[in-house]
Amino acid sequence: MPSAMMVQAFGLQGKVYLPGGIPQEEVADLLAAADVNINPSLAEGLNMVVAEAAAVGTPSITTEASGIAAWVKRYGAGIIVRAGDRGALAEAVRRFFGLPLDERQALQEKALLMAEEFDLDRVAEGLLGIFQEALGRWRG
Repeated sequence: MPSAMMVQAFGLQGKVYLPGGIPQEEVADLLAAADVNINPSLAEGLNMVVAEAAAVGTPSITTEASGIAAWVKRYGAGIIVRAGDRGALAEAVRRFFGLPLDERQALQEKALLMAEEFDLDRVAEGLLGIFQEALGRWRG
């Protein structure tokens, strides 16, 4: 069933926003306006939308099949469920929206901390260190 039909079938009009394709320059604003980013990947490497959501303080519900799940778990920046388990995904959404406001705010703060791992300067410094070490070993 297409997403728009599901929203209507479950009476979620006005509660779920399905923007479709959006320009890249609008992504951060939309993610920042969201309560939670839901990423139900069945198989994926490093899912950057989860990192983008974290950069604006939006926690994620994602699956263990996404490569970024390790960071979400390490920082406690969201909820992780089994890939393909619709019931677990639905329960995670219910659990998230059932959290007290202070716990949801704590998830937002943890998401911001997680996002620091993906800061371009930090990543570049890490890569430079790896290259320098490799070059040092190569030179003997």
